[in-house]
Amino acid sequence: MKEVKRIMVAIIVALFLAVPYLRSRAKNSFAKAGKNARKVA
Repeated sequence: MKEVKRIMVAIIVALFLAVPYLRSRAKNSFAKAGKNARKVA
C-alpha cells in the first residue's frame, strides 16, 4: 500500500510542477494561432 501512496504523491507533484509550464505553452500557441488567423482573414 505504501508504494501506491508514493506513486500518487509523485503524480500530484508532477502535475503541480507541469501546470505553469503548460499554461505558458498554451498562451504562446494561442497567440500564434491568433496571429495566423488574422493573416488569413
